[in-house]
Amino acid sequence: MDYIRRACQLKTLKLFFACLILSAMVSCSSKPPKKDDPEVGDPGIQQIEEVDSKKEGSTKIPEEETIERMSDLPVVEPIPQWLNVDRRFAPRQEEGDPYIHAFFDFLPFPEPKDLKINFVALTPAKSRFFYGMDLHSGQLYKKYNLCEQNDVWKSYRGTISTPPYTEGFIPRILDQLGDPLKVVVFGDLRYFPKFDPRNPVSQRVKVVGGVIEQYCEYYPCSFRSQWMSRLVLVAVNDKDPRFEKVNSLSDLKKLVKWDKFKANMENLPGRLIRGQEQKPAFRISGSINAEEAFSYALSKGHQFKFDQLAKLRNGCHKLYDHVWRGALNLRKNIQRGRSRRQLNKLRSDSLIVNMKKSIFKDDVKSIEKVEEELEKDKGPEEGFNDFDDYFMDFYNKYSKRFLTCHRFVRVSSVRSNIDRHWFFSYLTSFLQLERIGYVYHCPRRAWVENPFLASGNRQFNTTQMKKDCTSEDLERAFDGSVTIMQGLRKSLLPHYMYKQYDHGIGGTHQRIYSWIFSNGKMPACDAELKKINREVEFPNDVSWKPFHPYTLDL
Repeated sequence: MDYIRRACQLKTLKLFFACLILSAMVSCSSKPPKKDDPEVGDPGIQQIEEVDSKKEGSTKIPEEETIERMSDLPVVEPIPQWLNVDRRFAPRQEEGDPYIHAFFDFLPFPEPKDLKINFVALTPAKSRFFYGMDLHSGQLYKKYNLCEQNDVWKSYRGTISTPPYTEGFIPRILDQLGDPLKVVVFGDLRYFPKFDPRNPVSQRVKVVGGVIEQYCEYYPCSFRSQWMSRLVLVAVNDKDPRFEKVNSLSDLKKLVKWDKFKANMENLPGRLIRGQEQKPAFRISGSINAEEAFSYALSKGHQFKFDQLAKLRNGCHKLYDHVWRGALNLRKNIQRGRSRRQLNKLRSDSLIVNMKKSIFKDDVKSIEKVEEELEKDKGPEEGFNDFDDYFMDFYNKYSKRFLTCHRFVRVSSVRSNIDRHWFFSYLTSFLQLERIGYVYHCPRRAWVENPFLASGNRQFNTTQMKKDCTSEDLERAFDGSVTIMQGLRKSLLPHYMYKQYDHGIGGTHQRIYSWIFSNGKMPACDAELKKINREVEFPNDVSWKPFHPYTLDL
């Protein structure tokens, strides 16, 4: 099969983890090869893992052997572990308990012999609401309400409203594109636990095959290589007598309407909408048998192991503290500088200029291990005197690894330290906006598009574009990045939305406080489209807190 042939060009599992999704994006992306696609990791994840996992206060992550007996139970309720960390990194529930992380607190227990695996439900069959899962916070959230709509491909004659299957993901396993491995499960709702998006559980299902889901960002994607492909497992709940003896897609097709299944898979995730024009975004291009699908999912995806998770989390926490400590010291140094200026302005100005030229002039080098780099880097301890020095030091050394960390490891809690939380929220907004194809043009004081060229590189080098930026320019860029994100959301373009609280009918009513990637695709539901224009995701009463308030007028 063409999909398998192309996918086999990916790196081995070991190299795949080192690149964390990057190599898969190179072979399957709808754009030229690149290193900064949204939602794609980088080699920093392997470097981050090198940090000592014995950091004081670290909470143990459940190992397979300690809870293996749970795999035989119909339903597994997890013990929250991934977010059971110091409160400066992750908020707690009202009772003080840590939140469940839907991806990391469960285990998949794949069993190739009987083709069984554990999954976590996202959107149950017949649901009027379509849910997603935020990897950063580990929480489920409502993406949108579903409604009756026609097939965007105009091949299915019936109407499409609610899914005839339960959609979910396999915990701790990423697919070849770096997303949680998607699975759709057939079975009557009576044989599933009652769905509660605030308290996810996992359940064992039997894989009977797989389908190839392809995504086109801007239809039409004329060339085959422009369609981004991934494997979706198809499974059954064999507790349901109707599906007990189903072992293959051929068996399944005798019991379900395959054309309806295909139409739902191609329409429910959304479509490209531009005014009154609607174009396809998803298609199902083929299928593979159960054994092949199961094997491919495990060999070409990435399964997080206990040791890797412990090192990743501890390393990211150390990086977060390093960045925040630098920001605090910068504010202190600037405040001291302002006091000196009040006594002797010329002397103080001369000091700032000299410091700007001398600090870490020769300290730009590549160090493979984060632990070693952070130990040697005394920038935050000694401090910078200007925001541009501080930010460019961080940007050149840690920005890619910060984004890798941010994808998997929670960075802050608004309840624990409000200043720390909003600082990291703006920092993330700036970096994510660059990643999805924008760059700040300092002379114009505006964010501009940074498209890909035929070579696979961006039109503008983001590092070079910052060389002539002042502290005031960069702080304006931080403040403006949130506005640009909100504009992209209203225009139904790829963006990151800031989700404070998942409110409304069908919502989890949980506090999330996280940037969540959206490809901008929506169902053809007028009510949902109108809602986007009214939504204000990022709080109106929050703004960037300038480091240089005496020069910056935001």
